[in-house]
Amino acid sequence: MTGFSHKKLTFLVVDDFNSFRSTVTSMLTSLGASQVAMAGNGAEALDVCRRKKFDVILCDYDLGPGKNGQRVLESLRHHQLIDRESLFVLISADVSKQAVMAAYDCTPDDYLAKPINAQMLDRRIGRLLDQREVLRPAYKALENNDPNLAMDLLTKIVLAKGKASLSAQKFLGELFIEYDQLNKAEKLYLHVLETKPLDWAKLGLAYVQQARGNYEKAGEVFAALSQENPLYLPAYDGMASNWYLRNNAANLQGAIEKSVSVSPMSILRQKNLANIAEKNGDIPTALKALRECHRLGRESCHGSWDDAYQFGMTTASATVLIATEEKNLPDEALKILKEATNFFGMPPEKMLCMQFLQGRLQFLAKNKAAGIAAIEKAEVMYAREIQNIDTDIARIKALHTIGCSEKADELTHSLIHLYAYDQEALEKLDALLGEPVSEANRILVAQINREGIELYNRGLFDDSLACFDRARILFPKHAGIQLNIIQALIGKIKGGDKNERLQLEVEENLLVLEKTIDEGHAQYARYKKLSTMLK
Repeated sequence: MTGFSHKKLTFLVVDDFNSFRSTVTSMLTSLGASQVAMAGNGAEALDVCRRKKFDVILCDYDLGPGKNGQRVLESLRHHQLIDRESLFVLISADVSKQAVMAAYDCTPDDYLAKPINAQMLDRRIGRLLDQREVLRPAYKALENNDPNLAMDLLTKIVLAKGKASLSAQKFLGELFIEYDQLNKAEKLYLHVLETKPLDWAKLGLAYVQQARGNYEKAGEVFAALSQENPLYLPAYDGMASNWYLRNNAANLQGAIEKSVSVSPMSILRQKNLANIAEKNGDIPTALKALRECHRLGRESCHGSWDDAYQFGMTTASATVLIATEEKNLPDEALKILKEATNFFGMPPEKMLCMQFLQGRLQFLAKNKAAGIAAIEKAEVMYAREIQNIDTDIARIKALHTIGCSEKADELTHSLIHLYAYDQEALEKLDALLGEPVSEANRILVAQINREGIELYNRGLFDDSLACFDRARILFPKHAGIQLNIIQALIGKIKGGDKNERLQLEVEENLLVLEKTIDEGHAQYARYKKLSTMLK
């Protein structure tokens, strides 16, 4: 028996062609549906769903200008306009495996390939409705914050071995892991794999191993899954979580980059890539991802003015890239900021940050007079308003850009005292300082240094350098970290690596330090010792 026998079910058909909407509505009516609404585009669909809840939404992927079907589903879920019991079926001419996997971040309940007919609707939607009916008690238990009851109910469904058994197994395994019932999860996944080598069961076993702290073993499974099925996005997400837990920023970025290549339309993945690439010092990759965030943001509920601001801030700090490869980057950043401000509006609290940034970008775009004038105007406004740490940092960076470094340094040190009891603010200031002042970052530096020194003492110079490089990205002005890098490079040379590039790298690092370390600096003696050691 299909769900169409229930005349109380409500349907919404979304398509930009009136003829197709009418055709699908007629099919539904012939199958027993009596309550069918229609929408002609994504905006209409969202408006209708704000006013009424639907049991089933049939939405075409290509809806003309505006949001496509995938963006409609993304918005419905983000704004909680549909819940677990609502079914969303995407209708598309392209239901290839690549298209399906690219929609993983907001996966519809099913795909229907055009052309469709009444028999297809009866079979596919009826099956989904039957499954929903079986799983409804478990959904309700979770809504009532009773996960133990939900797991008991799902266990009964699995043991009954009905049509919803496989979906219940998958759901149950996820709950077992979420609520730390790892032995039960492992047993379930092993039982599934005895019957069929399903990717989601292999993935579940990897997450069990990871939850137990077996990071290397879990990482091997995630990697193997991604090789077996290069379009399986959950495997890349597993790899990313694994490298994050193993504190390996380079491989974390690599995993996110692979997921973005499979799902380039996912703005959230692009945001993640931009953030990790910037932390890793990979500015070109960060800027590329932020461009995509700006492009995708117009039709995504996750689009934001902040993406454009981040693009501008990243650009303003990429002075070497601007001077050598992308001379038009500041102009592009100004354009993106203007477009984003017109489209999203600008948060009022960001007004001064924006003005300082615009001045920096104009200065870097070879319009120095206009840039200095914009920053001086912002300085006047700064003196009149109550400030916050983000505005303070925007001001410091602007002063450095136009060459007022002494004033910027004085301001930086005054802020250390002003925010002495605000650890969150101090963490943001740390990136501007030679030594971190926040408790969290002091602990982090000490931890990274211990790890790197241990690797150095074991003669693992490449691993030691990777560790110290990660620290230098986080704290680029930290003299101790820079000296650790120099010492590791010298150790590598003394160990037999006669590559001339290493010698030049050491010399370049020493020249950088020479500008910042004088005889009164705490690290001066070590600096002189390493200079002598190199000779």
